[in-house]
Amino acid sequence: MKRLSELSLEELTKQRNALKGVLIAFALSFLVLGCIYGYIWFVKQGSITCIPLMVLPITWIPLGISLKNLNKEIKSRSVSHKDS
Repeated sequence: MKRLSELSLEELTKQRNALKGVLIAFALSFLVLGCIYGYIWFVKQGSITCIPLMVLPITWIPLGISLKNLNKEIKSRSVSHKDS
């Protein structure tokens, strides 16, 4: 895998958009799972464990860090292009 500094601005933008899409999909799946857990817990009076639901957002941290780094690189290149 190439370093961020070796990628073109277009490639960086594509990666950023892909990461945003993945994070949005994860957030939506988290919301759906939360609704399912809530339905089972309150309506069906079932006792289920919510540990997978509580741990899920922790797995998004590396994606968030990667997205933050991509945004920094894109912003730094955008500023340097405007100065030229």
